[in-house]
Amino acid sequence: MPNFKIIQDVADQARVKIFGSQNVAINTDAAGNLAITPPIDGLLVTASASGLSVTGPVNGLIVTAPASGLSITGPANGLIVTAPASGLSVTPPVDGFAITAPANGLLVTAPDSGLSVTGPANGLIVTAPASGLSVTGPANGLIVTAPASGLSVTPPVDGFAITAPANGLLVTAPDSGLSVTGPANGLIVTAPASGLSVTGPANGLVVTAPASGLSVTPPVDGFAITSPVNGLTVTAPASGLSVTPPTGGLLITSAGLSVISALATTDVTEAETGITDIAGSPSNTYVVMGISDYTFGLVNESTSAANAQATAKLQISPDAVNWFDSSSVVTLDQGTSNALVASIFLKYARVYYAAVNAASSVDLTIFFQGQS
Repeated sequence: MPNFKIIQDVADQARVKIFGSQNVAINTDAAGNLAITPPIDGLLVTASASGLSVTGPVNGLIVTAPASGLSITGPANGLIVTAPASGLSVTPPVDGFAITAPANGLLVTAPDSGLSVTGPANGLIVTAPASGLSVTGPANGLIVTAPASGLSVTPPVDGFAITAPANGLLVTAPDSGLSVTGPANGLIVTAPASGLSVTGPANGLVVTAPASGLSVTPPVDGFAITSPVNGLTVTAPASGLSVTPPTGGLLITSAGLSVISALATTDVTEAETGITDIAGSPSNTYVVMGISDYTFGLVNESTSAANAQATAKLQISPDAVNWFDSSSVVTLDQGTSNALVASIFLKYARVYYAAVNAASSVDLTIFFQGQS
């Protein structure tokens, strides 16, 4: 039977020594602390119904695990760790904190208020295994809400690939519209070999060009617009349709296409006064190569002499050296007018005029007018 002995070997002090069976003293150290040595099959501590309370000293309770590790085996209904109101803090050692999932995976169930994962100050890194990272959303979809500053996704060096499922990828824009901003060096959309198809909604597809204008650059082998069987219709807005040709001009090639442009006109007046030469003299030479239609108008302006008549005829030339008549000779009485029109086209044209009577000088005004 255990027994106790009270020993006083120091004045005003007493020691209690505990003896077990066969009168063997229970182990104590030099300071009198009690040592408990568990038996070979382990030490069993059975808590009462109200629970086992272990209160550590003021500076904390240290549990040192053996080299083989500390093993805590929960009861059959699981191990419950209840954090205080201030939260449960787990500080990993210097070399990191590892959680190894069992063979059938690690299940994390978030409460109704959601699961919050806050990364450290320098960011949270999730490294996917070689087989890829798979995130499966719940039945009603996976929602990623970007902060007010926007959601930034930076692809790795070898690119960021989104593979659409077999029935296509549906991107639904909000009411405010879908905005895609390309990087500084432009956004490249590469169509598959079967072509790129853009289907507008029922009320049409609207492409709004920026203030600097919309530029469409065709590929090297050209840009083809094929009209449907019943023709291609271009409807201009109320403000009008404006087509600005490039610097080198706009070439329109068509069989039977009528193009109406603004007309360019030519109007030159030449005054010949005091004409007495009855042999005749030529007017100025006019280059008519770029003029589609032209006419010479003649007015006899003579007033000083009676019976001051003049004759005139139209001449044309291919080289401004060899001239031949392109009209019959007309006679202009004093105060009358007439017109000369070429029936054959050559590069140069002029009027050949003369006085009828050398004694009656003539004042003749020649108008050269044309349009192109």
